Amino acid sequence: MSNVALKRSISPSTVEVGTVETVEHGEITVHTDGDSWHAERAASCLVEPQVGDEVTIVITGDGRAFVVAVLVRACVGETTLAVDGDLRIAARGGTCYIEAARDVELRSEGAMSLLSKALNLRAEEGNVVLGKLTMLASSIVAHSDSARFAAKALDSFYERVAQTAKVWHRKVEELDLLRAGRADYRTDKEMCLRSENFLVGARKLAKLDAEQIHIG
Repeated sequence: MSNVALKRSISPSTVEVGTVETVEHGEITVHTDGDSWHAERAASCLVEPQVGDEVTIVITGDGRAFVVAVLVRACVGETTLAVDGDLRIAARGGTCYIEAARDVELRSEGAMSLLSKALNLRAEEGNVVLGKLTMLASSIVAHSDSARFAAKALDSFYERVAQTAKVWHRKVEELDLLRAGRADYRTDKEMCLRSENFLVGARKLAKLDAEQIHIG
């Protein structure tokens, strides 16, 4: 028995340098010395070519053309890294850094998730605008020189609340209402209660106990 090897005659691939003439619907027209090629952007070429860029193209043996690299940008400015489909940036066994001399902006039309063992945010100033916020935490520790909150309505539910302050100021323009099983108010020095009308009522016992009691 004999083995027969079949060979196909395939033209070798060539590499050329040209200038981008048009970019439409993912098809790139590149002008080289005397020829124009309708090329696709190679999967390894992450920089999106623009009109006027000087690029390297590969013409395969079957006549297909691919832009494999952008050599010189026509306009020095924004550079876009673009892919079709999902994109994953991985630093396996290392650290991934994103640095900018000015601003960093992240945009998403869908959801954005941050997953990590620890999360640290540091900035001199911060602004957070949310339509709805849901926060779950086993414990919260906050330190601030000053804090200010403004809301139309606030509902809070706690099993236990403990607060300590040197000076406490509270102003209620309309109604201040308390419903409690027991209420205990104690001061080391004096307590002042003043109003236009002062009413005290008890179902069973009302008691005033002091060394001196002045009425009127």
